Amino acid sequence: MNIFFAVIAFVAAVVFPACSMQSVQGSNNSEVMTVDQPVDKEKGAKTPVLVELFTSEGCSSCPPADSLLIELDREQPVAGAEIITLGFHVDYWDSRQWRDRFSSAAFTLRQQEYAGHLKSGSTYTPEAVIDGTVEAVGSNDGAVKNGISSRISVPKAAISSEIAGDKITVDISDIPAKKASTVYLAVAENGLNSSVSGGENGGQRLSHVSVVRDLRSVGKIDAGQTNGKFEAALPKNSGWKTENLRYVIFVQENSTLRIIGVKKITP
Repeated sequence: MNIFFAVIAFVAAVVFPACSMQSVQGSNNSEVMTVDQPVDKEKGAKTPVLVELFTSEGCSSCPPADSLLIELDREQPVAGAEIITLGFHVDYWDSRQWRDRFSSAAFTLRQQEYAGHLKSGSTYTPEAVIDGTVEAVGSNDGAVKNGISSRISVPKAAISSEIAGDKITVDISDIPAKKASTVYLAVAENGLNSSVSGGENGGQRLSHVSVVRDLRSVGKIDAGQTNGKFEAALPKNSGWKTENLRYVIFVQENSTLRIIGVKKITP
């Protein structure tokens, strides 16, 4: 490595203490972002907060972030928050010789979209995105938990759901002021372990929680609309263990990507 590239690599490591960065063009959206207004919480009530971790089994900085995601999911360490976790494995660490078996180009595109809206200008692993509005290095315990705490007083839509056979019905009400939004259904699987054979973690055994297996849109909500009801078929795959699955419904504003409602469903 020549001196020029060595200097560039050192600066990148200092500014972004994580594995990988890709340049992403910033958002050209000219709309004014809706400002979240805090609300008083009833005593004992918890606000659902969505934490998305962009990670890869090929990144040596990611295992600590995966462990933090497991802690957030199992221990629920932030008072006043119901932490709902999703692990998105990106594909830019994959190679012809080895690939993260949970990775998807669609998840990389999702992270790139966040990069434009959050003004970071780049993607990297591990990255945590909290409620679509707060970004932090995914292994930074304090920054991630502070980000969660900052979202506790923000109003969220009420979501109820029912699973009958291979279909899920979702009823959303009390939707806060927003722009046009999309309702998403994520299928995530717990209890997943890998003996990694390549990448920077080759030879290690890694454990994961809430690994996203499928993400799809199940409906649209217009600006100003305060409720909606949706029905969708549940995605299925013979490679998934049904007893380890969870479903996460979330409502995301199209222009700002902020999460205005989220609910975890465990069959």
